[in-house]
Amino acid sequence: MLLNAFINANGKHATISPMTGRYHERMPKPGESDLTPQIMAEIIRAITRLGGDPSLLPESATPEHLARFLEKCGADRYLIGTVASWKDTIQDEEVLDDLRRLNEGKPFFDQIIASREDE
Repeated sequence: MLLNAFINANGKHATISPMTGRYHERMPKPGESDLTPQIMAEIIRAITRLGGDPSLLPESATPEHLARFLEKCGADRYLIGTVASWKDTIQDEEVLDDLRRLNEGKPFFDQIIASREDE
């Protein structure tokens, strides 16, 4: 698993190999947005924060695989749901914002308003 995936100053996808520590640039994979490295970095940050070992993930892990891995690490339903919805029902920008928010310990929702039909 690529522990350090990001977009470098030139706007290119880049990684640092966890095994060798070597830096290299790469082309985006089909279906990969410019935010994919940043999203993966936040997912890895969450896995690490939960005490998991991101190096156990295959490089080709799908959002569903990542969500199951997070579940095994004890992640809450909002984190699991966000990751599972990535590349499916939630835009990359929103996924990244939600992951950052959750990793910072902020609540998933700004405000929850409970109401009943009889009110």
